[in-house]
Amino acid sequence: MPESARLVADLRARGHAAIISGAGPTVVVLGTEEMLDELARTPFQGFDRRLLHVGGPAHIVSICED
Repeated sequence: MPESARLVADLRARGHAAIISGAGPTVVVLGTEEMLDELARTPFQGFDRRLLHVGGPAHIVSICED
């Protein structure tokens, strides 16, 4: 997975929120539609791209101790 780690480092250096998914070698990038469109035009040798849509607006739930 050194290739995945290098890709994550490269994406982060460009300002993207990139992580290794699970045990790898999948790399997940979170971003706005504009940011992801830019990445869709960027070649990443050895990796396939899949655009996944996350459902509905996100909600934040805060759970605090009494």
